[in-house]
Amino acid sequence: MRLLLLLLLLLGLAPAPSTGTQHFVSPTGSDDNNGNTKATPFKTIQHAINQAESNLEKRMEDEKRTAALVQEMMNAVSAAKLIKKRSQKINVDHFETIQDAINQAESNCEKRMMEEKEEKKKKAAALVQKNEED
Repeated sequence: MRLLLLLLLLLGLAPAPSTGTQHFVSPTGSDDNNGNTKATPFKTIQHAINQAESNLEKRMEDEKRTAALVQEMMNAVSAAKLIKKRSQKINVDHFETIQDAINQAESNCEKRMMEEKEEKKKKAAALVQKNEED
């Protein structure tokens, strides 16, 4: 998981961890300023609080998108493992989404398992019949 997040960070797909934003407030400031430096402070504490809340909401949305992307990538990795395990070859270029490819891989896997189960039943029935004949 950490390796995947590091990969996302390196690719620029995940936001870098934030150390927090400092907002400066001064009676001589202006709420039209950006509040990021002592030279450009906000005038009111309430405006600084509102900005901090807005920044937090944006970070949370970024983190939700990152989590969704990580989950989708983990699903793709799981599907790839499933495909490899079952020796099923799926060309992901034929699917609109990774989830479609995952669904197809799962369907193929279930079909293969059912076929194997039926084959075992036939072998067991043949053994029973052979034992009855002997």
